[in-house]
Amino acid sequence: QRRTDVDRSGESIEAYFSVTHQLTDSLELQSGLRFDGQDIDPVHVNEVSARFNLAWQANRHWLLAVNVGRYIQQQHLYEIQIDDGKAELDDPQHSDQINLTAIFAPHPDLRLRLDLYHRKINNAWSHFENLYNRWVLFPELQGDRFEVVPSKVSAKGLEWAINHAPSPTLRWYLNYSYSEAKERYLGTLRNRPWAQRHSVKAGVRWQGSAWHLGLNTTFHSGWPTSDWIAAPGDLGTNAFGSSLPNFQTVDGHVSRRIDVSRGELEVYLDVINLTNRRNIGGYRYSAADQRRASKLLPATPIFGMLWRW
Repeated sequence: QRRTDVDRSGESIEAYFSVTHQLTDSLELQSGLRFDGQDIDPVHVNEVSARFNLAWQANRHWLLAVNVGRYIQQQHLYEIQIDDGKAELDDPQHSDQINLTAIFAPHPDLRLRLDLYHRKINNAWSHFENLYNRWVLFPELQGDRFEVVPSKVSAKGLEWAINHAPSPTLRWYLNYSYSEAKERYLGTLRNRPWAQRHSVKAGVRWQGSAWHLGLNTTFHSGWPTSDWIAAPGDLGTNAFGSSLPNFQTVDGHVSRRIDVSRGELEVYLDVINLTNRRNIGGYRYSAADQRRASKLLPATPIFGMLWRW
């Protein structure tokens, strides 16, 4: 049994001011200041942060931009991890980051975008994780649950995307991202628990006057996981030191819109994991079974209806 009974009240204030300056016909500078104040026990802080965005419209097809700034994120009362027995707010976390963006649009129906980013997070919030299997009904009740209080967090990577609509009824997209997310915990710099080095998403959609068909696929590197840890002292060096197998799914969608006497009725069918791939979400350890894989959803149909009026 676990019971937490706490009452908290106070004020949270956010204010933002920005100025846009057209330096030339093709060069625009936007600068901003933001005030964040929080007065809720045990957090009493007032902070000011700045950010800048410089955008250059090189020609009718190319847009280049750079964004630099500090972003302050307050933790709200509803974000306290009360199910894990925690009853207090964390201090606001600060993210110092730089983003570089390039957009190429050779045609109104074709758009390519590339983003590069680097972020360093100070005063990172604590979080609770399960070492072996996080895809369970009540993760807070598992014996492998523990609190992570990182002393340093950083993330860097790139994202590339292409969107194309060859006709008014047909559209497809392809996204790829490479990321590296690290945090320092108990003196060891390691991957963040939900990090995925490579990620690919692709899809195609056909939209008719009444029918809507869609097919989407997702692939990403396996999430970090942990081999068996025999003693709490090994958490710093062995937690999330290995990886699950790569994840992949293909999802389908079909829907039909029907005009009714009052509004519109939409009937749809979604199928998750069409290929019935055996994706692994984690492992379970026991005395009888040294390690047993825990599978995620098999092929799963979802049928529904939506009435708009």
